[in-house]
Parts: sequence; C-alpha cells; structure tokens
Amino acid sequence: MYMIAGTAWALSVISICLLVGNVLHDRLNWLARCGQMALTHYVFHSVVVLGLFEAFDGIAARSGYFVFGLSITVFLIMLFFSNVWLKFFRRGPLELLMRRLS
Repeated sequence: MYMIAGTAWALSVISICLLVGNVLHDRLNWLARCGQMALTHYVFHSVVVLGLFEAFDGIAARSGYFVFGLSITVFLIMLFFSNVWLKFFRRGPLELLMRRLS
C-alpha cells in the first residue's frame, strides 16, 4: 500500500505541474532558462557549493533551516545567472563546452 500511495502522490504532483505548465507556458520562460543550463547548475552545485561546505566543517552540522535557506539562495543565484547568461549566449558555459567537445 505504501508504494501505491507514493506512486499516486508522485503522479498527482507531476500531473498538477503539467497542467500549470500548460496554462502558464508563456509566463514561465524565465524559469525554463534555468532548465536549459542543467549541466552547468549541477556542476556548480556539486563542486562549488558542496565543495565549500565540505571544506568548512561539512553541511551535516548545520540546522535544517540553514540548509533550506542555502537551497533557496543557490536556486535564486542559478535562476539569475541563467537569465543573464542566456540573453547573450544560446547555451550555458558547460553546455557549450560539451557541445564543442562532442
């Protein structure tokens, strides 16, 4: 029952997100730009953010509120960076590098 309930909740959330996305498609372009730079954001998060916290006592020693605040802050930085970068270039920096290498 637990797996069925979890699957039902997941499908419900995905369905709601798809409905909202279809209705607000034109108004969500600023958010879609963040998804176009997923590789860059992943590497930034993995190397820079988590690397800094591992170097300075680790993130596990922090409170849940701190981690939540950090998550929101990093997301807003990535959102801002995506929108500024994609005004001047077609792809993110690591996406461009990956495309050139392949």
